[in-house]
Amino acid sequence: VLVNPTNDLVAEVTKCNHLQRLCIGGGDYDLRLLDTLPEKSLLYYLRVSGRRLDEKLVGRIGQTPQLAALNLMRTNVTASGVRAFDLLPRIIQLNLQSTDVKLAELGPLKLYERMVDFKASRPQPGQSDELRIENAPNLVSLGCYEVDAWNNKTPMVLRFKNLPQLWQVT
Repeated sequence: VLVNPTNDLVAEVTKCNHLQRLCIGGGDYDLRLLDTLPEKSLLYYLRVSGRRLDEKLVGRIGQTPQLAALNLMRTNVTASGVRAFDLLPRIIQLNLQSTDVKLAELGPLKLYERMVDFKASRPQPGQSDELRIENAPNLVSLGCYEVDAWNNKTPMVLRFKNLPQLWQVT
């Protein structure tokens, strides 16, 4: 796990051709250092959290087809950014907690068909949101909560259809 890494450290780590997991939390490193992510043929887990992301990086992540797990917690990714991940063929875990994603704006996504674990944010106090998931035959666990806030009692709407494996909603 790289916490608040420097440019030099991110550059050194991303040179590794056998990189399987990359976890970066915070920092002011140059996002262009992650441009090579799609070339990492063994990279199956990616966490980039705790900082603002640009559209170019979100697009590059969406071009990393071997990803099975993606954690963008505490970033500014939006619903349109999430659509860039819709065609990732192996994605089964997605964490969007404490992001700028408005769940109602996600619409139908193909990635729901592959998803096993999905985490998203609840609406902020005084706001509302709706999560609609249809045809997610493998989804086992769904979490809608904030990790940095006290219990958020703001109501939200959850609409599900064809989620035969779902057994945990938090």
